[in-house]
Amino acid sequence: MTNLSKKGIVIKVFYDRGYGFVADMGSAKSCYFHASNLIDPDTFNQIEKGDLLKFIGAESDKGLEAFRIEKIDAEGIG
Repeated sequence: MTNLSKKGIVIKVFYDRGYGFVADMGSAKSCYFHASNLIDPDTFNQIEKGDLLKFIGAESDKGLEAFRIEKIDAEGIG
């Protein structure tokens, strides 16, 4: 399993189910993410469509999954 640091844009959040999807800016593939995979899981309800995230992408039984997720601002894209 290869773990790579990635950045992406939130494309969908299911607050009632505790997960969402982020589009990897490097490959345009979508990654599944779960609230428990955020560095601070208490911030899950503050994540919205269009937000920028930094994360570690890895293959899982759900396909490409995001781990160690944190919300970043536009300056964090570079």
